[in-house]
Amino acid sequence: MKLQQLRYLWEVHRHGNHISAAAEALHTSQPGISKQIQLLEAELGFEIFQRRRNRIVGVTDPGREVLAIAQRMLADADSLRSVREDFAFRDEGRLILATTHTQARYVLPRVIEQFVRRWPRVRLGLRQGNPTQICELVEAGEADIAVGTETTRTFPNLVMLPCFELSRSVIAKAGHPLLRARRLTLREIAK
Repeated sequence: MKLQQLRYLWEVHRHGNHISAAAEALHTSQPGISKQIQLLEAELGFEIFQRRRNRIVGVTDPGREVLAIAQRMLADADSLRSVREDFAFRDEGRLILATTHTQARYVLPRVIEQFVRRWPRVRLGLRQGNPTQICELVEAGEADIAVGTETTRTFPNLVMLPCFELSRSVIAKAGHPLLRARRLTLREIAK
C-alpha cells in the first residue's frame, strides 16, 4: 500500500468519482490512477468503488471506511511535510535537477542563476537526458525534480505540473496564402 494510491483514491472521490477529473487535478494519467486503485483494491481484498460498465457509480461500505482513513492519513502526511519544511530546509543542502539538453541550454540558465543567488548554500546538480530518462531519474531517486517540455504518461508514480508554456509560431512573408486562413491548422500548413 502506497500513500500515492490513497491520494489517487481520495482525489477520485473528491472529484465526484470521476477518474478523468482526478487525473487532470493531479497532472497524471487516467489509466495510471485506475491501475493504482485496482492494485489497492486487490491488496485490500475488496472493491472500494461500485462500478457499472467500467464507470464508477458510487462507494462501497468498506470503501467509505477506507476513504475516511485515507483522508486522515493524507492530512497527517501534509503535517509531516510541514515539520520537514520547518526543520530540514534551512537554506542549505543539495538539489539534483534532471532536464533535457534544450532546457539546460536555453530555458534554465537564468532560473539557475536566480536560484543560486537566492540559496547560495544549496549545492545544485544537473543531470541531462531525454524526457523518458529524466523521469526515470526522478522515479529512481537519482534526481529530486525534472524539467522538460514533453509530457510523458508512462510514469504513474510521478506528478507532472505545468511550469511554463512554449509559444510556437508560423512565420511567413506578407501576403502568403497561409495568412488568409481564419484558423491555422496543421492540415493548412501541410498543403
